[in-house]
Amino acid sequence: NKLNKLNKLNKLNKLNKLNKLNKLNRKPSREMSDKHNLRRISTVLAIVASAFFAAVAVAGYQRTEDLKQLLLFLGLAVLAFVVVKFLFFGIGRLLDKIDPS
Repeated sequence: NKLNKLNKLNKLNKLNKLNKLNKLNRKPSREMSDKHNLRRISTVLAIVASAFFAAVAVAGYQRTEDLKQLLLFLGLAVLAFVVVKFLFFGIGRLLDKIDPS
C-alpha cells in the first residue's frame, strides 16, 4: 500500500516537472505574432522619443520653473511612446498583409 502511494507520488512529481518544462519552452503569444522582429525596434525608438521629451521637460523646468511646462512635456513623452508603438503595430499588420507567409 505504501509502495503504491510512493509510486503515485513519483509519477505526479514527474508529470509536474514535465508540465513546468513545457510551460518554459512555450513562446509567449506576443513573440509568436512578431514575425518581422519589430517589437524590439519599436520599443527602442519609443524609449528614445520619450527620453527626448522627458529631457526637454526637465531642462525647461530647470530654466523656467514652470510646472505646467514640465507636465506638458512629460505628457508628450508618454504620448510619443504610445504613438511610436502604435505606428509599429500598424507597420507589422501591413507587412503581414503584404507577405502572409
